[in-house]
Amino acid sequence: MDVCPQCGSAEGGLTARQAFEDRDGSLGGPPAWEVAPPPAPAPPAAANSTGGIVLIVIGGLLFLSALYRSVAPAPGIEQFDDAYQAGYRMGGFVPAAIALTVGVLLQQRARRTGRAGSPLPDRWKQQMAVWEQARLCRTCKAAYWPDGVLRADIPASPLIPLDRFPLMVVTMAERAHGMQYAGKR
Repeated sequence: MDVCPQCGSAEGGLTARQAFEDRDGSLGGPPAWEVAPPPAPAPPAAANSTGGIVLIVIGGLLFLSALYRSVAPAPGIEQFDDAYQAGYRMGGFVPAAIALTVGVLLQQRARRTGRAGSPLPDRWKQQMAVWEQARLCRTCKAAYWPDGVLRADIPASPLIPLDRFPLMVVTMAERAHGMQYAGKR
């Protein structure tokens, strides 16, 4: 039975989710922002390929060089046949196209492999599980975890002021799952 450790009330308890979803305050719980769930981790940053970036930059420079070469006057080129002139003016675009294509393919591959299989961190899942089990006493306007709700060997928590609730969710997750999160992100 869920009994508040301070006032002993068994009728005034809400789960953290109930209090959070009670936007209009009809259940008499605290404001939703005081019992909000742990924030979801940011999605992993897109991976970049250094080689891909370098090839894109080089390809861009080669393209600009080829563009200049195709429109700039070339003294003495008129003495050669038309095929040579076309190759002289347009041939610079080939290495630029190759460098740009390879660079873009490397970038796409790096981003695809960087995002694939990036599940939500276990730490956040554990914190959410602990948050789901929290109880809020409407009489005392504080939070607690009943005896054995997180794990059979974890006793009931003391009453926690709501301003310390987010920190206590992290602490109780560490305690319930036996992990230290300090320095791990």
